[in-house]
Amino acid sequence: MVSKVPLLDNPQKIIIIGAGVSGLALSILLGKLGFTIEIYERRSDAKSVFEDGRTINFTLTERGLSILREIGLLERVLAQAVVLKQRAVHFKNSISYQSYGKHAIESIKRRDLIVILQEEATKYPNIKIRFKTELIKIDKVSGKIILQDIDTHEILEKSADFVVGADGVFSKTREHMVRGLAIDSETHYFPCCYQELTLSKDEAVHLAIAPDSLHVWSSKDSILVAIPNIDQSFSCVYVNVLKNPLDIDQPSIKKKHITNFKKSFAEIYNSSLSIQQSLHDSSINNLVSCRVSHWYYKNKIILIGDACHSIYPFYGQGMNSALEDCLLLSKAIMKYNSNYEKAFAHFQQHRKQDCDALAYLAAQYFYVLKKSTSFLYTAQLMVDSMLNKIFPAHWQYEYQEVAHTRHSYHKILQVKLRQNKLRCKLGIFIIDWIVCSYLYLKAIRHDPAIIWDPVKKLLIKLKLFFNKNSAANDRV
Repeated sequence: MVSKVPLLDNPQKIIIIGAGVSGLALSILLGKLGFTIEIYERRSDAKSVFEDGRTINFTLTERGLSILREIGLLERVLAQAVVLKQRAVHFKNSISYQSYGKHAIESIKRRDLIVILQEEATKYPNIKIRFKTELIKIDKVSGKIILQDIDTHEILEKSADFVVGADGVFSKTREHMVRGLAIDSETHYFPCCYQELTLSKDEAVHLAIAPDSLHVWSSKDSILVAIPNIDQSFSCVYVNVLKNPLDIDQPSIKKKHITNFKKSFAEIYNSSLSIQQSLHDSSINNLVSCRVSHWYYKNKIILIGDACHSIYPFYGQGMNSALEDCLLLSKAIMKYNSNYEKAFAHFQQHRKQDCDALAYLAAQYFYVLKKSTSFLYTAQLMVDSMLNKIFPAHWQYEYQEVAHTRHSYHKILQVKLRQNKLRCKLGIFIIDWIVCSYLYLKAIRHDPAIIWDPVKKLLIKLKLFFNKNSAANDRV
């Protein structure tokens, strides 16, 4: 058990709603400062259930790893994680490996990370966690909250010096905080749906899918991402364009979803019974993000993580940015001691523009992943990497800045937009096309079908078009 050693003049009581990654990480950081902390979680104890239906892994980059290092849990987390050295982009008859450079990223199951954080939090005598307990109401003025035990329906009345909302994209804490206030709270749905799938170790070996890489397949309307587990099985995310968001509740959507997978990723479907099974069994979900104009109410309520800046998962930064929130908020509380309103204002002022920038980058990265099988995109990556090596102080390699540093997301976005303009002004796009042509010619030499398959498809379409017109003329 860790002894409580107050580091503030007058540490007080905090209630945290949500025992996910951000709620648990913040409790450990504030527990070290001497706060008395009660955490309430709607779900069951992660240690008592094998999985909660969510199979996708977290990818840990420098931002998340540095916070785990500060908490003292890095070695325990890395022991449960898989090192990802590169991204493997799958073409029809070949694979392009895009190295993450000297800084690899780590992959860990969501449940495993939560259990490690939970075990650490419960070592502190001043941190208590209660599961299967739902938030019913918050009195913003007094800080009193009402909760209910989901099993027994017992009503609990609690009070604290302040409440932390760490309860995710559909945060009830946020809902109660913004009620009656001039605060914009927006939920956005991406025009795609997703499904979490599983690929077994044996099937991955049969398909020659390397266990040290993050794998990407893309088609016209779909993306498939596979992330390795420590047992060399893979957790996969299948993202498919949804033309009408209301379609997700229609009984026919599962059939269309599976049909599209068969068409887009036929080899994987035909070779994997586990993929076929999870396509039929797992739910189809919306991709949701949220944006809130104000993250706190006076000195009584503060939101963190997905509760105030949930993003789309394409960049793999949601959990990393949530962990970064925890460190920055704990430092703001230390800086302003017991003046929580000033601490909350400081946290929002220095964090919100970064999270807004990350939301933009994450949404755009879906289209980056879709383009990952294009020769032009691969060429642009190569040119960016080359320019970054030659002019490290003047040319940014975007992914490296986002994943392998703790630089401001806002500044990274500003540099990205400036470089997009310079690409045209300085004629760098010409170099992109030269490299693209080289890659294309090299690929044709390896596989002539790359050029002939599109030609054959075009000829078939033209034949159908002329046959249709001929038939129409005959009827006239």
